[in-house]
Order: sequence, then C-alpha cells, then structure tokens
Amino acid sequence: MPTGSFCLLPSQIVADVLASFHAHLEKDGVLILDTELPSWFVKGEIDIQDIPLGEMTGILFTGIAQDIDWYDQKVSYSHRYELVENGKVIETELSNFELNWYGIQEFTQLLKGAGFSDMRHEVGYGDLKNDSLITFIAKK
Repeated sequence: MPTGSFCLLPSQIVADVLASFHAHLEKDGVLILDTELPSWFVKGEIDIQDIPLGEMTGILFTGIAQDIDWYDQKVSYSHRYELVENGKVIETELSNFELNWYGIQEFTQLLKGAGFSDMRHEVGYGDLKNDSLITFIAKK
C-alpha cells in the first residue's frame, strides 16, 4: 500500500484493517505498507497544481493546509478541484481531507497486535534518512 494511502483510513478502524490484511495473506506472505509523518505540514500553506488532461482540458487543484492535531495525530486540508475546458471552469468539487499518522514504535505494536512478525521499517525508501515516508515490512 504505497505513498501513505493507509493514513487516509480513520484511526478507529486501523487495527481491524491490519488484522484483515494479515488474514488475507498466505503463510509467509509479506505486507509492505507506507505511512507518513507530517514533518512538512505548515498551517495555512496553499498548494496549487495544474494537471493537464488533454490539449484544452485540465484540472486546477488547490489545497489549503487547515490544521494539525498533535493529540489525535492527524492533519486536515481543504481541497478544491476545478475541471477546466477551453479556459473556463465547468465543474468544481470540494473535499475535506484528513491524514492520520503513527510513530514507528506505535505502528510496530499495531502490526504485532494484528499477528504480524519479523517487522522492520525503512525511511524514505531507504534513500532519504530524513524523509517523512516510512515503509513498514511485516511477515505473516
């Protein structure tokens, strides 16, 4: 499960999801899962991206970093997606986006609680020692 997608899951179901992953793996199967720490988060920061879909069509994405909750371990964003055709916005979608994060020891214990063994982790895919991405590798 790449690039922190796991962090989109509500924290109250994480233990059940990990147990389900464990149950669906074959004997000696391996779970490889990325989590992300919010080391890059800056409240109020605006991210704007132009995503081309065709010659005269694209999506204009605007993300605004809303809040960081150190106690509940989550960050929140407001996202706006605008479908643009021939220079005009023809459709807009708004969403609230939350990412949960987990410390290395905390997540290792969650994996252990789900039945995994032989657990290890890498930071930044093994290349970037100060990266916010943490990859957990755990064996059934």
